[in-house]
Amino acid sequence: MKIDFKKQLEFRKFIKRLNENKSSFYTKEEVIQLETYEILLFDYFLWKRFDSYLKLVRNFLHCQISGDKFAKEFITLRSNHISEFEELMKQLKLISLLKIPFAFLTEFNFNLAAGGFTDIIDLAESYCDAFVSDELLLKIGGLREDGDINYDEFRKGIEKTFHSILFEDRSNSIEENLGFSPINPDNSQQSYRRIVVKTGHDIIIFQRPIDSENNLSVADKKIIEDLGEDLISES
Repeated sequence: MKIDFKKQLEFRKFIKRLNENKSSFYTKEEVIQLETYEILLFDYFLWKRFDSYLKLVRNFLHCQISGDKFAKEFITLRSNHISEFEELMKQLKLISLLKIPFAFLTEFNFNLAAGGFTDIIDLAESYCDAFVSDELLLKIGGLREDGDINYDEFRKGIEKTFHSILFEDRSNSIEENLGFSPINPDNSQQSYRRIVVKTGHDIIIFQRPIDSENNLSVADKKIIEDLGEDLISES
């Protein structure tokens, strides 16, 4: 899954400016700009509620609840969160027009790991939709149709889906999506400078090549300049 980490970082710069320049309410212009980041906002909205998904998944994978119960509760949980998010965005528009203070950003967890979480939830829900248990077949009679999956396929799908976001090493993908060019690992004579990327609770450290005069490449300097000192520093 390709995550646009650069867009996440740019969005954090906007959020930081929003907090620093905050008056008592959101202006029309701020609301419009927030709406342009709606997909990212939903990632961060769901990530703040990550524990509710994780608990449900663990209960299923540890065989504490049935596949049918998991599928039903997962679909309900996601549906509720979609409704809550849509209502939150409507409140943002309305309250900004009324010029009433609104703690909008407290509903989100601005963490780098949140990128693409909506896609993870959507994929898991697709497995829930496709799952047809043996118990249900016995109850209604008949056979599984094309696209239906059994319990073993369902369990493996859910396990694989959540494994990708919990354990996947994204460091190379992060570096690539920020725009940094690949480093030649065979060049043992190359000197490097540390680049520290600060993203919410995450701190990611890259080693970037420097020349004989201790200078970064023009391309790397441009990336650092574009993203800003509030997100990237050199050491």
